[in-house]
Amino acid sequence: MLNAKMFVIGLVAGIVVHALGSAAALGAEKTEGGSDNFYRAYYLETAERDHAAAAELYAEVVNDRRAGAEVRADAKVHLAACREEIKSADLAALMPPHALAYVELNRPGGQLVRLLGQLGLLADDADPVEVGARKIAISRELVEAVLGIRGVAVAVTGFDAVKQQPHGVAVFHPGEVAVFRGLIETGLPIGGVSVDPIGGYATYSIEGQVYVTLTSRMVIVATQKRLIADVIDRLGGKKNDSIATSEVWADAIADREDALLFLAINAKAVLPLVKGVAAAAGDAHELAIAQAIVDLDSIRSLSARIGVSDEGISLNVKLSLDEGHRSLAYNFFRTPRIDEATLRAIPEGVAAFAVCALNESSSRYAGGKASTPEEAAMITALDFGREFFANIVGMAIYVLPPDGTDDTGGMPIPDVALVFTVNDPSKSEALWTQVLGIAHLANGGKSMAGGTERIGGVDVATYVMEHGVTLHFASLGNEILISPSRSAVVRSIAAKKSGRSILDDKELAGHARALASGSTKAFFGHIGRCAEIAKRFMPPRDLEKAAPLIEALSKTTVSIVVDYGESALNISAGVRGVPKIGGLLSAMLDAELGHGRHSAHAMRR
Repeated sequence: MLNAKMFVIGLVAGIVVHALGSAAALGAEKTEGGSDNFYRAYYLETAERDHAAAAELYAEVVNDRRAGAEVRADAKVHLAACREEIKSADLAALMPPHALAYVELNRPGGQLVRLLGQLGLLADDADPVEVGARKIAISRELVEAVLGIRGVAVAVTGFDAVKQQPHGVAVFHPGEVAVFRGLIETGLPIGGVSVDPIGGYATYSIEGQVYVTLTSRMVIVATQKRLIADVIDRLGGKKNDSIATSEVWADAIADREDALLFLAINAKAVLPLVKGVAAAAGDAHELAIAQAIVDLDSIRSLSARIGVSDEGISLNVKLSLDEGHRSLAYNFFRTPRIDEATLRAIPEGVAAFAVCALNESSSRYAGGKASTPEEAAMITALDFGREFFANIVGMAIYVLPPDGTDDTGGMPIPDVALVFTVNDPSKSEALWTQVLGIAHLANGGKSMAGGTERIGGVDVATYVMEHGVTLHFASLGNEILISPSRSAVVRSIAAKKSGRSILDDKELAGHARALASGSTKAFFGHIGRCAEIAKRFMPPRDLEKAAPLIEALSKTTVSIVVDYGESALNISAGVRGVPKIGGLLSAMLDAELGHGRHSAHAMRR
């Protein structure tokens, strides 16, 4: 406890000490009167952030005997810092390749600034605060000062089963927030114990649990000295093996890009440990069953990333397996990619839709011979299985925003519909007609056939179910349409005839087209359009309160997409069109504070 308290005291003292020390060092550099290359290099390093060019000039100063000794000493320090900046551009390049797991936080300040800008919460000189008004506006400089660190990387290299503690190494790069490093430099000698330097850099031991080494630019923390030494060797170019160069890690880190947060597990290194623990616990039989079903040895890695881009916020999860794996569990849930015809069955302007592929389309679907009505009318028990496992190409469920009509006469029914694209429409029509007819009869219908209505030139069968719900059934070429809403049927048939589908939607077409490139399942929701549906069910008072929020979300979309490949499963979720809620929150704050002023005034009276 004493060490911890002293460490905190040292951190606080470090703010003042580091600030004064930095100012004094810079003043010494300016008055040294050495080589002009030093000042040119300093400008490139601090203002232009061109560390490669700065390193070349610093190297010249170090080797220039005409420069003063202090200038050359300062140049040597800056040269090491620039070389570290270059080497640490990819933090994964500093981590051991045999790591079990890897976590990386990348430039949080910059990504937070981007997100705050999209939310309309970032202070902007072009949008000043009006006189007499209140506005929530977060300073860019504040965000960058607090979260302007370059990044943090952590690699777990092992696990001590006896002590129940992991082993590993972490690298912290303060970036331009020098005060963080200053705090650590000041607190370490107070809260830690100085030990032999590693790689020539000061090193401390914290309560005998971890070691901390301060290099020119970074802070390295590890449970073992050799892990720190290896990181320093990679910084100096003495070692090249790392997560960034490992073939085992290649799949996992390939999708890192500029993710805000990235984490991955190296299954090839973790599974042997899991097997050892299972064997020691007497679970060898269960492990053998799992191996037969899942093919554990084929799993390469599991990774996840969270990122902020100009489009919005995204989350991606990826499972990678060896090519030619024999995982029954993986292949059991695998389906073909979404067929474009299934996407074309979804009308333009939907509020939300979910789509899934079940089978590849056959030659019959492409225009070959389908079953005749007589052949299709004979339904066997096996046809129920064939319908889902052979005949149905894809299925989609969608809901349309209201169009101003309400044919229910009671509680409004959302314009929701289920559509199947099939290889053999005659077989599907016969099967679904018989199934719905039986359900209709079981609910008290007088006839198994139900009624028939002509809508848009198409015969639509109707079946009255429990609680007065009417199901509408229509066969549209190679599409089977089922819906409880007559309005949805009318609009779907009209969309089919016009040829306008989700692929022509102004706001969702781009996302929908991307699904046909390899996605197997997907969900998309347009918040603004979904809100139009919700309005039909909201009390007027609640609707009035929610109106500003609904307006802010009018262009926001959410999505979940599954790409199921032969040896890789990708699940991605995203929010695009992040709403600008800055003005809304500012108005709420102003109203709340205004209400508080009025209440206080009333109490004084």
